[in-house]
Amino acid sequence: MDRFLKIVYKTLAVFFTVSLFLIFGFISIIVPASSKGFYERQFVKISSFGFSPIEAVRDEASNMTTQKAREYLEDITVDEMVDLMMHTIRYCLYLEDDLNPTVDGEYLELYRADEKSHMRDVKRVFGSGMIIVGVALAVFIAVLILGLKNKREYYLTCRKIPYYTLIGIFAFIGLIGIFALIDFDIAFEMFHQIFFGENYAFSSGVMIWTIGFIFTDLVPIIFVIWIALLVAFVFGIIGYNKYLRKKLTDEN
Repeated sequence: MDRFLKIVYKTLAVFFTVSLFLIFGFISIIVPASSKGFYERQFVKISSFGFSPIEAVRDEASNMTTQKAREYLEDITVDEMVDLMMHTIRYCLYLEDDLNPTVDGEYLELYRADEKSHMRDVKRVFGSGMIIVGVALAVFIAVLILGLKNKREYYLTCRKIPYYTLIGIFAFIGLIGIFALIDFDIAFEMFHQIFFGENYAFSSGVMIWTIGFIFTDLVPIIFVIWIALLVAFVFGIIGYNKYLRKKLTDEN
């Protein structure tokens, strides 16, 4: 095979693997983040540790600027807090235009200007992520079709590329992890300043009481799902390579 074509095939295999990595990451975030059951369990779990997010949110009623918002927060329930979280996720996914919800036909101004500004930044990050994942999906489909049409070329030149690519990705993530372990505070500050500027530190407000204490448990779930999908992918590649080896051996 021409050397240039080999380079092209290997490069496409790298793009294919990176694209699938990004797609799996998006799935791993959306699945738990869109689960009402997850938020219900989290609010109950946090309350069992002696801090009640519900009571904290109810205490914010006195800071509301409208009577309807005060009345809503004064008697808010776990189910209503879960609904708030689901509304927030829909907002981040561009399925809602306003961070503030409309309940029973009433528009409720629950969030301060700084909270809304921060969540607009979060929404922007989600939007950029969705564009990247959309491109990754297109690349994944195109390269998959090409690989299925050129099985022999894939096997002879690219069968190990997915493994090497994943090793490279995890090595890069590992370096970031080491940096975070050395000085988590600086890593935390850098991450938030890159994506959110100066608007990310909150000590009160409806947003921090509903969201802030949840993501500590959300991150491990995301990584478990992500790793499980990648492991399934690796075993799939192993099985496919064995199938092609047998097929090409029989043809020869």
